[in-house]
Order: sequence, then C-alpha cells, then structure tokens
Amino acid sequence: MAGLQTPGKHYLARRRNLEQWCAPELMADDAGLERLEGEIAAGVVEDAVEELERVALPDDPTVWDGDAGRVGIWMHPDDCCLESGPLAGARPVAVAACFPGRCAEAYGLSALRIAAVRTVLDDGLRRAGEYFGCGVELLEGKEVAGAVREWAVRERLDVVVAMRPATGPVADALSGIERELAAAGVRLRLVQRPWKAAIHGFATAGFFPFWKRASAWLGGGASAILTKH
Repeated sequence: MAGLQTPGKHYLARRRNLEQWCAPELMADDAGLERLEGEIAAGVVEDAVEELERVALPDDPTVWDGDAGRVGIWMHPDDCCLESGPLAGARPVAVAACFPGRCAEAYGLSALRIAAVRTVLDDGLRRAGEYFGCGVELLEGKEVAGAVREWAVRERLDVVVAMRPATGPVADALSGIERELAAAGVRLRLVQRPWKAAIHGFATAGFFPFWKRASAWLGGGASAILTKH
C-alpha cells in the first residue's frame, strides 16, 4: 500500500478500521488480515521529500457576465450540471462534451470507469439540451484539445466557456485546449461555483483541518450560497 501524504505523516489501514467501516460481506474472507496487526505492518516514510512550491488558486469569476459573439459551452466530467450555478443564465448556441479517450488511457481507467463517465456525459448533455434549447454533441476522439477546436470552428464560436475542472485528467488537458482554441481565434473562459471558491482557501494543511473548517462553514453561513448554487 502506498500513498502521497502530508510530509511527515502517514496512515496505515488496520484490521479494526476495516471491520468498523467495511460492509460485513466484504469481511467474510479475512485471510491475510492478521498481517495488518501489531508491528508486522509498519510505515516507511521517504525522507527525501521534494519541496513543492505553493501555487495560487485560479481566480475565476463565480458569475457569468455574458460575452459578445457566439458562445458555446464545453462540458466535461468534472461538472455536468450546467443548468444550475454560474452558467444557468448563459445563452449558448451549442453545448459539447468530449470524452477524454487519451486521458483514459494515460490514467489507466478501467472499462467500467470509462462506461460510467460516458453515462454521466450523456445525461449531462441531455439535460443541457433541454435547458438551453440548443444543439448538444458528444465529441468522439482520443485527443481532447483537437476535438474541442474542431467543434468550435464548426459552430463558428467566438467564445468557449466551461466550469473550471478539478485536479486530474481534464485539468491536465486544459492548457492544450486553450492553445488549440487560441490558434483558431476562439477565447476560452472559465468560471467556478461560489461554494468552491469559498472552500478552496480552507485547504492548507491536509484533509482533516480542511474538513473541520469546511464543516463549520457548511453549518454556518453557507446556506444562501448552497441554496442558490
């Protein structure tokens, strides 16, 4: 078992943790669990931890203020609920989702995971089409940036707007998408949900401090933001 943890801290799964949190049927065969007890399993921490530079969070707007020209929305697996939130008031001429085929290969996604992503995208496109009253399209192709560019050119778009993706395959493809669109004379604009912008600042020192601060926020002054967005 290996993981990327906060430097100087590590966590090992113990039998009692599994018995407490796993469904009983998953624990029916307990062969090998004795190896998690006592001193048999020990944490090995890599001493040579590379110092990472803190990167400022993107300062994306939390509202869509409109844009001149023909606007298209690019939907991705990180946020498929376009009809609520910052883009609810947009008036796109087209909505497209691109299945990240090359990303799926690079990240070794299983067939079941790939099928789940496609199901989510299909559902998001259906709802977006009904809400915005425009054409929707699931772009096929292994190379996301090229597929998005071809779609934008075909639809004669001036602007492509999208929700800011989280860390992962979609975010990794973002710079390539922006370059391809710029080469075609199309601007890429990103927005984020207000609650996401609010809790980003809580992530400074590991999960549990983040969860403590986020929980207090969720139980306090967050109701208005969550109700609206």
